[in-house]
Amino acid sequence: MATLIAGGSPSLTITDTIDGGGPADEFVDTLDGNGPTGPDFPTTPPVIVREDTRRIWLESMDGSLVVPLNVDVDRILKAGATGLQLPPLDVVTIKTPGMPGSSLQEVNVGEREVFLPLKFASDTSHVEFMGKLTELRGLIAPMWDLVDIGDTGTFRLGVSSVNGERLLDVTYKDGWTGEHGGSAGGARFENFGLTLLAVDPFFHAREYTSFTYGIADGEVFLSSTDDNVWPRSISASVTIGNGMQMAVQGDVPAWVEVLVDGPATIAELSFPGTKMVMTSAVADGQELVLVTDPRRRSARLGGQVAWPYISPTSTFAPLRPGMNSVNVQLGSAGADTSMTVRWLEKWLSAFG
Repeated sequence: MATLIAGGSPSLTITDTIDGGGPADEFVDTLDGNGPTGPDFPTTPPVIVREDTRRIWLESMDGSLVVPLNVDVDRILKAGATGLQLPPLDVVTIKTPGMPGSSLQEVNVGEREVFLPLKFASDTSHVEFMGKLTELRGLIAPMWDLVDIGDTGTFRLGVSSVNGERLLDVTYKDGWTGEHGGSAGGARFENFGLTLLAVDPFFHAREYTSFTYGIADGEVFLSSTDDNVWPRSISASVTIGNGMQMAVQGDVPAWVEVLVDGPATIAELSFPGTKMVMTSAVADGQELVLVTDPRRRSARLGGQVAWPYISPTSTFAPLRPGMNSVNVQLGSAGADTSMTVRWLEKWLSAFG
């Protein structure tokens, strides 16, 4: 109890409790000083729900087979997974006599290894447990002799989080060599690790980001179809777009694919480092597909090699993360002429 001067007459004193009430108002207060009608001070800290949105699974290259991890007690990703953040780097330096340290020459991104410590089990039966192992083995160990030059993997590691879905093309390298007995495995469970190799170390989107350019209405010249009735307009048959904006959403440079659908007489695409020039016409109903990624660079028309359609002086470079200014020129010989520029968004890490 404390005796305070109330500010009234000199002889008036008030015996107060902690909350400042008078002697006739014996308020029982908590430490927050809010009085009997105020909210109580919490006696225990509030529980904060910390939801982890990160998910991991394995899937076939075409997505038809998916093996989820940590969705149930039968397929568990244990602690200790590695290789999901930044890829390894090869840092090249040069030393100069008399100079402390060295100088950077270049930085190259290396292959990515991912290690997944797993436990597969069944609470139901040995037969179900063996079935789960057979399913996983069929996914990660396909016909390896069918791998072609330029392939990036034989199956995929899939991840998702608040930042969206991402995929990493991988190939089984080591780890599941088999160990039985004790804590390693029994009739209904097995602990093992998978070491996976990603020759392309970047996670990528499932679907392409694409931009398509074609002729505008009224640009069909002397058409012979009933879709373009007389009087037909005579206008330029070349679509030119300078300074077209293309945004790369990922944090890794994006190599593009260019698809030219005929009938097309000319096609050009340029941005810093790239100048693609088509030198031969693409007929109506045909499609020229140019892949610029160095790992699988190709030009094909109807599935056949078509490098003669591309100028030998053409140069290729990736789009940079962020906004890119692109120039497009497309010569049209009909209503179906178009050029599509597309790429897969890529990221340095699984969840960042």
